[in-house]
Amino acid sequence: CLDGYELTGEQCLLISKRKDTLTWMEAKAECVARNGQLVVVKDSNVLKSAVISLKSRQNFWLGADDLQEQEQCPTGYVEVGSQCFLMSDMKLNWDQAKERCETMSAQLASL
Repeated sequence: CLDGYELTGEQCLLISKRKDTLTWMEAKAECVARNGQLVVVKDSNVLKSAVISLKSRQNFWLGADDLQEQEQCPTGYVEVGSQCFLMSDMKLNWDQAKERCETMSAQLASL
């Protein structure tokens, strides 16, 4: 990886140290200006690696968008392949998290 980037799974990630908040379009433009792109989640392994690397960040953008297609997942969910994932920063134990998912007609993902 280039200086300043982190190897995450098979991708080199630049974790921006900017203190200001960017829109998705601004973040995408900044990545393109650096000859890169926003994190593209192709499978659950990439998602797991990205989440582990970015867990200290309160907010971050992924490369997914719904610019050409209508959104398939509910608002707040991330689409990975044909599945929708809800990323939450709630601090729950396994049983509590599983119960919360079930109340939302969902299943707790195990990565």
